[in-house]
Amino acid sequence: MAIIFSILSGVLSGLAFITENAWPLLLFAPGLFYFSLYDEKRPFFKGFVFGTFFYMFNSVYLSSFDISFITPNLFYQKLFPFLAYLLLSAAEGLFTALFAKLFVMAKKKTFSGFHPLLFSSLWVIYEYLIALPDFFTGYPFGRISIPFAACPYFIQSASLFGSLFISFIVIYFASSFSMCFLRKSIRPMLFPLILLMANTFVSAYLYTIPEEGEAVTVKVVQNGYGGYDKWLTPPNIIVEDSINEISDAEIVLFAESAIPLHLNKNTALETLSDAAKENNVTVLLGSLFSDSDGKRYTSVYLLPYVDGEIYHKRHPVPYGEYYPIFDIFSSEAREAGLSKGKVPKLLSDYSLGPVICFDSMFPSYSREAVKEGARLLCVSTNDSWFSKGNAARLHLYHSVYRSVENGRYVARSACTGISAFIDTKGNIISSIPLNDSGTIKGELLLTDEITPYTMWGDIPVLIYSIVSILISLLRKKREKQNV
Repeated sequence: MAIIFSILSGVLSGLAFITENAWPLLLFAPGLFYFSLYDEKRPFFKGFVFGTFFYMFNSVYLSSFDISFITPNLFYQKLFPFLAYLLLSAAEGLFTALFAKLFVMAKKKTFSGFHPLLFSSLWVIYEYLIALPDFFTGYPFGRISIPFAACPYFIQSASLFGSLFISFIVIYFASSFSMCFLRKSIRPMLFPLILLMANTFVSAYLYTIPEEGEAVTVKVVQNGYGGYDKWLTPPNIIVEDSINEISDAEIVLFAESAIPLHLNKNTALETLSDAAKENNVTVLLGSLFSDSDGKRYTSVYLLPYVDGEIYHKRHPVPYGEYYPIFDIFSSEAREAGLSKGKVPKLLSDYSLGPVICFDSMFPSYSREAVKEGARLLCVSTNDSWFSKGNAARLHLYHSVYRSVENGRYVARSACTGISAFIDTKGNIISSIPLNDSGTIKGELLLTDEITPYTMWGDIPVLIYSIVSILISLLRKKREKQNV
């Protein structure tokens, strides 16, 4: 029965990711996993089962990844994404299994009243570790907090403590709810309920604080070229279409690899740069870059172009743009993969903070850009991989959190959608639907205020979680000594 609870918990928790506005499920579904672990038998297996099913559902987009631009063979187009999908789910299941094993080991040494706090504190540390950019591949897609981006008035506390704090509140509430059934008492719910309500009231207050900043007119271009079609279209056509959009705003933002060329080695760069200069427009344009050592990057160019005014993507997509593990043993794999950018980069006198695709899923990259002085976050992405399903919406939700965490407007351009403007409260104020083409234009605010999260990052939540674990362990030890 405990295994069934683990499976059910993983499925229901995952459904909250792939079903729009199903985030309330997460206030209860993870509690079933906690319930299953209260029976201390086979925690590693229960954790593996929960994690595998959870990631199978929230990462279901991987099973239909569009790799038609890599191979024309229909069999391989279906087989490879499905195998990658199963492998990722199993790998994340192993990490969850380690979390479950650690919780059960610690649970035996702590007072039962602290178990939900112990569970949620360990969960936050687990989420932090598996989403580290330099931890194997880093995969923050399964953070429990992500679906709550659909209700911005609830997540304003992320400007204080980040998305990990939202995850902590949700897991604490869900595990305490299960604890009520285990102890046949409502007492375990008292403090989690107070915390949930306090977060709601604080977030509602922060939501009402007026925004301040310098207004600037921004246009975002969704050119509709994505996947295999982009590489089949003659580059001069895409360049000409792009030139036609370089007007009618102070800042124009294009998507990742909007121009599928190594632009710094192509005469089109000068043509595009001249168009930006003639129209007195600041342009951020996604394209490829190749340096003198033969290293290749996916980058954002500032136009009019001045040598060095370019940002390189800091976290290429694993197995899509570089090949971890394989590149250790194979020179061909190293040469085939894209290189990583090293540092944040501000572009133009507007102090624009470019963020490319996968970078937007890691809070640290946007935070570093804002600490450097970015007044507007500009996300360029290619979500044509997500030709269907809810993955494009979930990817957009990460940008919602980056806006709230750092108190910055976000302009987001995606080749085939979803392109959007997001205000500092996480409201999506305008957007272009998936698989459409077009532009949106609006007045966004350039802001300078630094939020507590930008200043301190995840450190306060991690310290609180570690201290909570230590207090739980020490409390039990003291009880034993008293006995």
